[in-house]
Amino acid sequence: LNDSLIVPPAVVTLRLENDVYEFTEPVLMQHVYGSRIQILGNEIDPDLVKLHFTGSHGIEVARTSLRFLNGVTLLGDRTEANAGTAGKVGIFVHDGARLTLGTKVVVKNFGGHGLLATRQSYAQANEVVSEGHGGSGVVASVGSTVLANDGRSRQNGGSGFVSDKQSYLEANRTVSDNNAGHGFHATWNASLLADAAEARHNQNYGFLAEYNSMLMAKTSKALDNVGSGYVALYNAVLYVSDAESSTNGGIGFMSSLGGTVDVPGGSSNHNGSIGYYAQLGSVLRTHPTALREPSATDNAGDGLAADTNSVLWADAVNTSDNHGQGVLALRNALIYANHGAAKRNTGNGYYAFGNAYVEASNTVAEDNAQAGYLATFGSTYAIYNLKTQSW
Repeated sequence: LNDSLIVPPAVVTLRLENDVYEFTEPVLMQHVYGSRIQILGNEIDPDLVKLHFTGSHGIEVARTSLRFLNGVTLLGDRTEANAGTAGKVGIFVHDGARLTLGTKVVVKNFGGHGLLATRQSYAQANEVVSEGHGGSGVVASVGSTVLANDGRSRQNGGSGFVSDKQSYLEANRTVSDNNAGHGFHATWNASLLADAAEARHNQNYGFLAEYNSMLMAKTSKALDNVGSGYVALYNAVLYVSDAESSTNGGIGFMSSLGGTVDVPGGSSNHNGSIGYYAQLGSVLRTHPTALREPSATDNAGDGLAADTNSVLWADAVNTSDNHGQGVLALRNALIYANHGAAKRNTGNGYYAFGNAYVEASNTVAEDNAQAGYLATFGSTYAIYNLKTQSW
């Protein structure tokens, strides 16, 4: 087709019969009229049309468009015994190119990423399944946009969904599981939207925003990840209202190094470390929503903690049955934990240490292994008395 003139409104359809097709070079789309070319396999069962690539990228769209791709399974050369050809991508969209996928596309076992849009490119890849790659599952990079809603990214050597270098990735209602990296990762001034998404059983964090990036994941879940559930670092912002962070190996919600985590209605329970943690000049905020009140229970560390010039706002939070302090502020940190409760923790209920400040108006502290309220080493705790209307 390279020398063919495709005059509008004509559309060229390349129909693939049920079979296994072997390639040693990518299917490279550079046609100036690529926006009028589509490739269709079995749009009911894509497993019946397999394109197997050895030593190369899979589908590559460069500086042009591919109108539509659907009904195919793209296979790389990565196996349990072979790492695959390094850097080779299943679906590679680059240098201002555009691609639209149908809802029946599976990408497996490439040595690099599963799907990569880079250098001001665009890919619509809703419901894509990307798994078993040496790199990450779905990546938007260098000023690109990827729409990958309702899909799944699993068992990759990198992270599940990644947006970096001023890119935008939309991954609502997706599942990112069993990846060697993070579930969802926004880095270097990028944006990632992952409402109602789930990050499960990943080897690092569930959701990570860093380096001035923005990650929004309302009503999402981080479950059973080896690292922490939700993390914002290096001036990044993580907005995750009504999110659940449970049974992770690390911290439930953490802001550090100037990061901000805003988690109204958050649930942080049964994690391997602290429930909510702000440290090193960062900010973390939680409060009730129409869906639920925030909680921090049965964590292996403290329920709420702020350290080293950080601020934690935690209104009406239940911090109970934690294996540390219920609420802890230390080293010049501030915690506003009004209207909450600290019960049955193995440490103190509300504790300020080392020039720190804890505000605990209208709270309950009972059945803790140590003191209900304690301030030491130049610290202060403040409790408002409703009867006398004074602190």
